[in-house]
Amino acid sequence: MKLTTKHVTVAVAGILAVGISGCSAAAATEHTVVYKISGTSKKADLTYTTDGSTTTEQSTGTAVPWTKTLKIKTDLPVYQVSAQNSIDQKGTLTCVIEVDGKQVKTATAKGEAAIAACDYTQS
Repeated sequence: MKLTTKHVTVAVAGILAVGISGCSAAAATEHTVVYKISGTSKKADLTYTTDGSTTTEQSTGTAVPWTKTLKIKTDLPVYQVSAQNSIDQKGTLTCVIEVDGKQVKTATAKGEAAIAACDYTQS
């Protein structure tokens, strides 16, 4: 049998279709993520991930205590929150990450410009 370009194209398309359908990617799962900042400081500069990956939001001079609840749907989540004492703040800051109601990370820092940083990678 003589192979033509059409036969080769159909064969390659078939192989790709079988290969793609044979691969199963992990389904993204939605999690409720709660970031909390508390402490004796009255204000802090905050940075936190909003998509469980690389997208972040920042807020300066934010009143403490502070809480942010997010619904995040991703395959391999990375959750991060940090709080830095404002220049005139010398008290403590504590960050907490909760995932689906369970505390998974906490950290505390004290002093002017001190940073409490929490990060958690869910496997």
